[in-house]
Amino acid sequence: MNIEANITAAAARKNPVRAVAIAGASLVAGLGVGFGFVAVTKAIDVDPAISAAVVATGVAGFAAVSSLRWWRKLTEAQRQMHKRAWWWGGSIGLTVGCALLLAILMGVRHFDMIPAALLGPTPIDGVIRAMFAIVLCQVVGYSIACAVAQLSDRTRSVA
Repeated sequence: MNIEANITAAAARKNPVRAVAIAGASLVAGLGVGFGFVAVTKAIDVDPAISAAVVATGVAGFAAVSSLRWWRKLTEAQRQMHKRAWWWGGSIGLTVGCALLLAILMGVRHFDMIPAALLGPTPIDGVIRAMFAIVLCQVVGYSIACAVAQLSDRTRSVA
């Protein structure tokens, strides 16, 4: 591990309150966007699909700019770790999520393997929920791969 990465890790350990504050502010901002979306949609009587597209575009733009700023601050070793974590964790998560989607599309509901409450009232609800599950599985896989990489790097630097 190089000196720059050690300084960054030390700074993150020194200020955990800042990390919690950022997470809390993100949660509040997300709730504000969600409630604002519902209020605006009902107040001006616009099609929810249009307002959802506008909100999604704004959130995606903000996420892209924030991610780019974050990525530029990383060292090359940190970038490689995140790329490997996304490759392995995201790929495994994609496999699990696609298996769930195929199970839903092939009618596993009839075999009572998946509760009907998870699938929704219409087939498209089940597909949308399965697509969300794919993304969720990818994020969980990435998080696990990141944790494993961080722990293995720490044990390597201690030994």
